[in-house]
Amino acid sequence: MQQLFGIPLDTLSIILAIATVIVLVSVAVLACTQRIFFTIGVRNIPRRRLQMVLIVFALMLSTTLLSSTLATGDVVNGTVQSVTVDNLGNVDEIVEGSRSPFFDDFVYYRLANRAKQNPDIAAVGAAMVENDLLIADVTSRQVRSKVTGLGIIPSSETGFGGMQQANGTQHLRIANLKQNEVYLNSMLAQLLNARSGDTLYLYAQRWRGQRYTLHVQGIVTNDGLAGTKPSILTPASTFRAIEHRRDDITQIYIANRGGGGIRGVGLSDRVTDAVEAGLPGGLLVRQAKADSVQASQQAQDIFSRIFALFALFALSIGLLLIFLIFVLLAAERRAEMGMARAIGVQRGHLVLMFLFEGTVYDLIASFIGLTVGISVGTLLVYYLGPVLTQIGFPLTLTFQPRSLIIAYCLGVLFTFGSVALSSWLVSRMTIVDALRN
Repeated sequence: MQQLFGIPLDTLSIILAIATVIVLVSVAVLACTQRIFFTIGVRNIPRRRLQMVLIVFALMLSTTLLSSTLATGDVVNGTVQSVTVDNLGNVDEIVEGSRSPFFDDFVYYRLANRAKQNPDIAAVGAAMVENDLLIADVTSRQVRSKVTGLGIIPSSETGFGGMQQANGTQHLRIANLKQNEVYLNSMLAQLLNARSGDTLYLYAQRWRGQRYTLHVQGIVTNDGLAGTKPSILTPASTFRAIEHRRDDITQIYIANRGGGGIRGVGLSDRVTDAVEAGLPGGLLVRQAKADSVQASQQAQDIFSRIFALFALFALSIGLLLIFLIFVLLAAERRAEMGMARAIGVQRGHLVLMFLFEGTVYDLIASFIGLTVGISVGTLLVYYLGPVLTQIGFPLTLTFQPRSLIIAYCLGVLFTFGSVALSSWLVSRMTIVDALRN
């Protein structure tokens, strides 16, 4: 999440942390100057242990709901970024045809030579890409649709980090594959339960009535050109033979200087201008990584509004519950308060007694609520993660420190405010009213 209640989370966390420190320091100063009333206020905590447990449990609910909301928001936003950005691997821009999907590979070789003189470009690769493939693993008897096939020009993958063998240290190369031999990225291998040596059947809607046989030669990690989307990687000759094309490709990949991730997105405009200046007609440059980052931010804004609503709901529940608890405490201690007023205790002193007791409850309950909220977010990822991974939406366990600070500080401040208000209201009674019953 980037915002809560329309305020950037970084700014909000600083404001809340400062406000929490001010409140706690003020209460500590009052406790030092009013030691007698501090002692009277907190002595009820160990004397009524069952009541203490019930109060702490009730007070922690608002912090639990708030922290679980923020934790879930971090998990969802991290997953959205993973799905929209990490699917692209180390690719920042893609050159593709605007009219026909196929174009001659001389464009790639010319662009690769020009890119050596551009310090903003780290690597250039090319492939014939086939989308929406259906893969059937004959060995494991598993089937997967919506698979992407990358027919890569040999050695063009090396500038994108190469291909690291999954569960191993060996670097694999497209040049080592023969026609109809493939590597699977880890995502597809997991979905198919595939291993090296498996035989695959390849289908596509555009090849009606045709079936092609492929052989798995290895499993590679989810990076480089493939990213995290389910993909098969094979020499360009495999798909050229299927499409009856000689030297054609469908996409040229460009990696910006910066080392992958979203670090090179800031260079996309400059790289796009430089690349477009040397492209023939009918080709265009798509800022794939920058577009995905923008889509991710839009999705995060939508989730932020939803989670802000849940946060308001959690805080409202906490306000009503805390107020009710301290009203009931005051009713239970009505006679005790009347006797205190009879011996000269002022109304402000009663407020301090409830305030000191409530602050101790507040600190304990907020910490427990934060822990429980984080646990809820973790369990959510643990139990739902494997299920959502099967549909291509892997949950990423991500907790931002600022979210934890906001959850704890909001819980402390909101509970403290509710305690202060309820303490002031319940202390509004005369000696006669307090001792009447």
